[in-house]
Amino acid sequence: MRHLLQSTVLCLTSGSLFGSPFGSLLGSVLAPALCLVGCAGTAAAQSETLTADRRAAVIDRVCTLLEEKYVFPETATKCAKHLRALTLEGAFQGMADREALAARLTEILQEVGNDQHLLVRLRRPVEATPSRHPALPARERFTRREAGRQQNFGFERVERLEGNVGYVDLRYFAAPSDAMATATAAMGFLANSDALIFDLRKNGGGHPGMVHFLSSFLFEEPTHLNSFYYREGDRTEDYWTLPDVPGPKLVEVPVFVLTGPETFSAAEEFSYNLRTQKRGTLVGETTRGGANPGDLFPIDSTLEIFIPIGRAINPITGTNWEGIGVKPHFEAPASSALSMALEMARTAAKDYHTAIEARWVQLEARLAEAEGAKDGKQAVRVLIDALREAHRHRLLDERDIREVATDLASRERSALSAAVASLANDLYPNLIK
Repeated sequence: MRHLLQSTVLCLTSGSLFGSPFGSLLGSVLAPALCLVGCAGTAAAQSETLTADRRAAVIDRVCTLLEEKYVFPETATKCAKHLRALTLEGAFQGMADREALAARLTEILQEVGNDQHLLVRLRRPVEATPSRHPALPARERFTRREAGRQQNFGFERVERLEGNVGYVDLRYFAAPSDAMATATAAMGFLANSDALIFDLRKNGGGHPGMVHFLSSFLFEEPTHLNSFYYREGDRTEDYWTLPDVPGPKLVEVPVFVLTGPETFSAAEEFSYNLRTQKRGTLVGETTRGGANPGDLFPIDSTLEIFIPIGRAINPITGTNWEGIGVKPHFEAPASSALSMALEMARTAAKDYHTAIEARWVQLEARLAEAEGAKDGKQAVRVLIDALREAHRHRLLDERDIREVATDLASRERSALSAAVASLANDLYPNLIK
């Protein structure tokens, strides 16, 4: 089971994950689910004093796991070599507290490896209870979903602001398997907006599946957003937007993304993807800089380490935001980024609405041109091109297009009517009347 991690909080879902700011709620509610299967750690074991031999064994195991799993072998070797050198120098001598050792190892690894996903922490113990059964993973899934439900799966606020600007304050990217209905409802509420603001200033990451699901509402055609290379199997997985979503797409609506120093991991991917695709305007501060997906591995019965096992590869830049963060288009303190973005979004919303009105004028002119054309083939071509363009811009739906066909038929423009009816059948094959 793969995980991605921010600080000391884990997001437990299926598939590769990014860090998630679940906070104290999930830290307590999901304690049973945050331990790997077979975890034998107990509070008593964690409180035991580390002997010199156990401390040496922990550091050796950390080095071995890095060398075996870390996506960058050369960096893994560098980190392991540094830890072993520090051990020989006596840098860890007398460090008997496990939590203190974990914190120190994390500090060293993040500094040497320049990777904020590298982290050593205490394993969360699972208390044995009469109701707990090892063959009931559904209990753990329910516990995770229930904790997510109480946080509305990260959707803190979804609002319509003045100027018909849609706003969503998203605190983490939940797994689509848990949050699909909530995400769909949120995007449905925003569907009539003339501009959108995604507030990711307090978003610490989560599941890449939700990144791609939400992004799919913003692109007309399947778009290659990101790829992940994994050391194991020497393989690369590509991530594309979905061709269809459960609701209207907002492919031309202006999009703004608020970022800050707490914006991390999956939230950075969302921001980076929209920036590189020129689909969104970023406002705020440079993000934290964590791009590498990874796994959680046990060190011993009381400690575990999160190791990035892959790296993000953007199809446009060929690289990612690891260690440098995502820079906004317009810099502002995170605390005032919303005010700046709102001003820009309201202007963009007016421009978007004006563009829609202009398209209607253009459509009406082209319809008149088609009906006035003496060449029948030219008339059909102009009419069908105009209707396709209007459909692409969502000015007309299936009912509207069929009404055009009916109107033309009533005025004995049979050739044009037949062409429009055929177009409607092509665009809506499952709604043929």
